[in-house]
Amino acid sequence: MLNIVKILYFISISTSSIYLFQSGLPQPADFVMSSAILFGFFYALIHRGDMGLGSIPNSLFFLSIWVALVGIVWAIVFSSGLFLMEPIFWVYNVLVSSMTLFILRDGKNGQGLISQAIIIALTLSALGATLALRDPMGRNAGFFNNPNQLAYFSICATACLMVLNDFRMSATKIIVGYVLGGVGLMSSASLGAMAAATSLVLALIVANARSFVGFVSLPLGVVVIIFALVNFDNYFDSAITNTLESRIERAATKVDDLYTERNYQRIFYFPEYNFLGAGSALHEERFFPHGRHEIHSSFGALLFNYGIIGLLLFMAYLFSVVRRANIAMLLTASAPLIYSLTHMGLRFTMFWVLLAIILHKSRALSALDKP
Repeated sequence: MLNIVKILYFISISTSSIYLFQSGLPQPADFVMSSAILFGFFYALIHRGDMGLGSIPNSLFFLSIWVALVGIVWAIVFSSGLFLMEPIFWVYNVLVSSMTLFILRDGKNGQGLISQAIIIALTLSALGATLALRDPMGRNAGFFNNPNQLAYFSICATACLMVLNDFRMSATKIIVGYVLGGVGLMSSASLGAMAAATSLVLALIVANARSFVGFVSLPLGVVVIIFALVNFDNYFDSAITNTLESRIERAATKVDDLYTERNYQRIFYFPEYNFLGAGSALHEERFFPHGRHEIHSSFGALLFNYGIIGLLLFMAYLFSVVRRANIAMLLTASAPLIYSLTHMGLRFTMFWVLLAIILHKSRALSALDKP
């Protein structure tokens, strides 16, 4: 049964870059992961294990309980079960985190399984981006529903590879993974993702500058990656470069419109929701005339939907994840968080996989430091 759990987890991560349904709904990979979780629970019951739940910091459990309570209250107020969708996503991602920690207990084998799955997912992601570039029409979404999802996935998946492989630049498969992540990142033409990627670059520099092998392999690896991405762009008649240039020209306008475009004004016009939370962006008439769509910020949406309590519990979980981490891991964790300042990424499964990986690796570092 354990092998079934691992296979299902592997398939889920491998296919996580393919979206078949509209955003906000479970995707094929989520159904496969749910099956892995179900078999994992059966395995844990038979062998009296915890399926990784015992490794999850309490702050994440408390956050999930708080999200559920807020959702239940608003579901009762509006007689709408739709408010319970958000708590379901939170519980699901807690279980994904525990499943990831469970797989990582298998040491190098577990890390290798997740690394291979992520490389396959990045390959499929790059394939989707490549197919879309054959007939370029502005920004590229690949197999996702929009370019921002492609960008966020590329950031999170590449970050996972970096941490799992201790930021090494000497392994061929890791260089290939970075190139594939770069294809998705560049094709999406997301300026926010470009800013977040600088943290990943800094993490590689910090981690590799401490050893001779890393010091030598880092510039060589960077040259290979840049060479591959430049030639990829040239093959498609500089379609990526042209889109990026167009985006950069509009950067000043996007910054000026950031407050209204991302719905931040809702936080200030309806401050009463910042205490206990609005539950979700449902029943937008509550926020008239600022009711279209949710707040495009993980931190802003968390504050508005689940109040200061929800935000503090999330920050407590982040602290639990990184408090034993080294500088390279801290920089890696900051990449998706920087991107999340202007995008809602809390429902993105790969983000929770990344946090679980950092939590596991930072604990391992702490254990090594003990006499």
